[in-house]
Amino acid sequence: GAWIAGEINDHQYIEVDLGEIQPVYGVITKGRHGHQEWVKTYKVLYSRNGMAYAYVSEDGQEKIFSGNFDSETPVEHIFQNPFEARFVRIQPITYYREIALRMDFLGCGEGITTTPVYTTLGPKCIEEMGLARGMIKDEQITTSSSRYSNSDGRYIRLNTPQTDEHSGGWVAQDLDENQFVQ
Repeated sequence: GAWIAGEINDHQYIEVDLGEIQPVYGVITKGRHGHQEWVKTYKVLYSRNGMAYAYVSEDGQEKIFSGNFDSETPVEHIFQNPFEARFVRIQPITYYREIALRMDFLGCGEGITTTPVYTTLGPKCIEEMGLARGMIKDEQITTSSSRYSNSDGRYIRLNTPQTDEHSGGWVAQDLDENQFVQ
């Protein structure tokens, strides 16, 4: 099972109507189950109203996402700049054998009904935001100070081990309430 484009040309896309405007943080893709067919590269477009679309971009350029290399392994991309949209399109660029795709978008999840009086809590946004996986780059991390050259902001990630070369974490220069990481 998968979406398979009706024609093989540069004008194919699949669009998802999320039902309402909501934040979109990333995408996961797979190829066609049980067949050697998948999308190798693609672009993502989004719209709040279904008429005016924008491409997901990085550094001012339309982002071309690397897709799948087989039909079963999921490939996940976290957007550098998440967006709010109701309509999201995937526009395949290159493919293996057929334009075939399974996908899901990443967001904060659904509200949760907590009592019989239909009280709904806000979304649970508990997924890692990208520090540990390197999705947030070193140059995006700012610190107030660093005690040692081997304890600056790039070592803030949860999975940074202590080694002979670095301390395994960020260490502030001063011990006061004016220290920060952003």
